[in-house]
Amino acid sequence: MIDYEILKDAIEGLRIPSKLDTQPLIDALFVQQFLKRRPAYEGLAPGRRLGLILADLWREHFYPGEMTAKLKRQWDRFLVLEAGYFYPFRMKQILPEGQPQIGTVLGSPERIAEIIANGHAAKASELLDVRHNEFWAAICREPLSVNKQSAAEVIAPTTVASRQKVAIQKFAEFLIAREEEIEVSPSTSSAPAELPIIPRPAVVNAEPLAAQSDSPVITETTSSTIDASARLDVYLDHVLPPTPVFIPDEWLPIIGLAQFNRRAIIQGEIGSGKTELMRALAVSLKQAGLVPLYVSIAQYAPHATSMTVVQYFATQGLFGQSYLSEAEREDFAVAAGEAIRRDRLVILADQCDDLLEAEWPIVSQRLSAIPNLIVAER
Repeated sequence: MIDYEILKDAIEGLRIPSKLDTQPLIDALFVQQFLKRRPAYEGLAPGRRLGLILADLWREHFYPGEMTAKLKRQWDRFLVLEAGYFYPFRMKQILPEGQPQIGTVLGSPERIAEIIANGHAAKASELLDVRHNEFWAAICREPLSVNKQSAAEVIAPTTVASRQKVAIQKFAEFLIAREEEIEVSPSTSSAPAELPIIPRPAVVNAEPLAAQSDSPVITETTSSTIDASARLDVYLDHVLPPTPVFIPDEWLPIIGLAQFNRRAIIQGEIGSGKTELMRALAVSLKQAGLVPLYVSIAQYAPHATSMTVVQYFATQGLFGQSYLSEAEREDFAVAAGEAIRRDRLVILADQCDDLLEAEWPIVSQRLSAIPNLIVAER
């Protein structure tokens, strides 16, 4: 059973993880499901394991992505828990003692940049560039000085308390919905055998995007395009998802087929291993000389009106979140466009089931413009 008070108690208990060893959520269905994705967490103490799972789910599903003042509400909600609890817990740092201390953290652009960058110093430094002044003014209530660092302005404890209440309530609603989905799903004991690939994906309200294709128009192959293709192979080392620790025999025909049938759907219930199968596909496709890009479509959806899937991947997705420079991200986008033209790029679209109904039309249009697309859905 999950409710606001139980989740609030678990989050506040992150200051002393051992006290969470008997917390009601340690055996929750969402915890058991997550452990199938991260079996390495099995060996951790129950309190530490629960804390890391909550932290990972929070960042995975509530991270706003784009650094813009237009998303201030989403950033405020995300950061109040990420800065106050989840990031320091994940990094084994001392957690702020209470709302006044959390307010101090939220008022410090330097600390928030570190948190957004998930500890990557080079990435954090880049986020403090003056071109992000509007964002920092909205989030930390102070513009950054070009010549010197401004003193941090504390966010009021009452504001912190209000944001925490909303954030925990949203997180509780998310976890409750996930538990309900798990409860109604069939047993997953034989799930890997129930993941068929269908020849072509069904796309809702899809219309071609002639003017917004991911692929640039190139009339002939030059040495520069070959160089771009080679550079992309190097970049893939930064973005390939981890190889699954175990690949069931039932997956092998699917993995082999995907190299030749690169427009398909993978179907399976919640917890059936679709995400792990997608990761196995990424490794196999890379070995076959293709360029697989794993994308969480639920995280891409808020950006679908302003950028293509490849642009999102390069600037906001797995590659954009890496520690590489802005110039390298731009170079990656160009090289990815060339990979599309050479029919080497394959988009692995996961978490489509988490889309809101209103997000489907534009996302469907974007996906329909991708020549090689493998979708995972229920």
